[in-house]
Amino acid sequence: MTFDNSDILNSTSKCKMPKIKSLSNACKVSFSPDGPISDEALERVRALLDEIRPIDVGLDNEAQIARNWNNSTRQPNGRRGRNGANQFTSPIKYLHIHESESFSMGIFCMPPSSVIPLHNHPGMTVLSKLLYGTLHAESYDWIDVTDPTDQLQELSVRPARLVRDREMSAPETTILYPNRGGNIHTFRAITPCALFDVLSPPYSAEKGRDCSYFRKSSVREPPPVVLPGEINSAEVIWLEELEDHQPPEGFVVARDEIRPIDVGLDNEAQIARNWNNSTRQPNGRRGRNGANQFTSPIKYLHIHESESFSMGIFCMPPSSVIPLHNHPGMTVLSKLLYGTLHAESYDWIDVTDPTDQLQELSVRPARLVRDREMSAPETTILYPNRGGNIHTFRAITPCALFDVLSPPYSAEKGRDCSYFRKSSVREPPPVVLPGEINSAEVIWLEELEDHQPPEGFVVARGLYKGPVIRR
Repeated sequence: MTFDNSDILNSTSKCKMPKIKSLSNACKVSFSPDGPISDEALERVRALLDEIRPIDVGLDNEAQIARNWNNSTRQPNGRRGRNGANQFTSPIKYLHIHESESFSMGIFCMPPSSVIPLHNHPGMTVLSKLLYGTLHAESYDWIDVTDPTDQLQELSVRPARLVRDREMSAPETTILYPNRGGNIHTFRAITPCALFDVLSPPYSAEKGRDCSYFRKSSVREPPPVVLPGEINSAEVIWLEELEDHQPPEGFVVARDEIRPIDVGLDNEAQIARNWNNSTRQPNGRRGRNGANQFTSPIKYLHIHESESFSMGIFCMPPSSVIPLHNHPGMTVLSKLLYGTLHAESYDWIDVTDPTDQLQELSVRPARLVRDREMSAPETTILYPNRGGNIHTFRAITPCALFDVLSPPYSAEKGRDCSYFRKSSVREPPPVVLPGEINSAEVIWLEELEDHQPPEGFVVARGLYKGPVIRR
């Protein structure tokens, strides 16, 4: 978990409030490049961190969502929506606040069921405050042992003792130390939650403080080490380090830094913030005599395109819709810069079709991935075969969606954009579904002809006012 050095980012501009300023000032005088200068200094920082609330770091809306989160709909692998679709496939987000040679501050925003894998903090002291939500924490400390057979190095395992294995709920604060308190830990979000971390000194590969990841070892017969007298062999957990300081496959942390002002949309974002939701009817915001005040088309602000990726922004007036479409063979990162929209997304289901009726009916089965509202500054990632590769958006307020596509659309290379609708077929083909999918979860989609969008879907080319990217 190594991040770039920088001052307080404008992406967390709400952090420039008195409590954050007081915490930052205390950290500057309490921490050195070697860590806390004293126990008393560390306690001062802990006391100030205890006072930080979600509203102090611009996360009051997210905290409200966590408070209203309906635990009764949660299944073992996450909160479930209609037809069992997982509604939280977005990655963990890291909000960087500050880093110096003495300390770093940042916030991990975790969707339900997301996991920060088992990792360490070599030579570091870490203060963690749960700002909102509930998570499960599991932490360990290394056990110093005598290894008369030198098998530890040969097997690449090391003994540890469990320190914490329990649920934590906001606003709990913990401290871990270089050699005690649970220096190696993992978190699993139970509800949406945010973890405010203060590290001293910060991670630094150059100074021997790289982040390493671990897993419980599969070694059946651990080495016959000599344990300290106060530790029973039943307490020992054997951990092995993953290769080259790399996290487990699938662990993604997104940095959330781009703001409307960075792409010339600060005025539009202000309009969205002031938008009066009370005047909105089901088909859009209405003015006097019921006239729709947002009849302008969706605008696309083109930023950059190469053979490897493209970047652009869709500016959507309220009630406008980007119809159901796909991203063949593509990975897409989308950040909602401002506003609120409703997202509905699907992934294809690979099935066996013994009757060949799928091709005849021009339909294909899919499973719902996301069907919910999204509010800025949420970021999502979809992949070629998962994460909601086929999606549609309906703007609830004025909003802007920043898209990064890799590789970009290319009809010549088989990556043309196709549009879809829910099929009217009453009796779908008798396909053989994968074992983990219930027939009630299946949605049948049919492609519109010749890659053409639905009638009435118009996207106008807008003027991008942000920084120019040179080729």
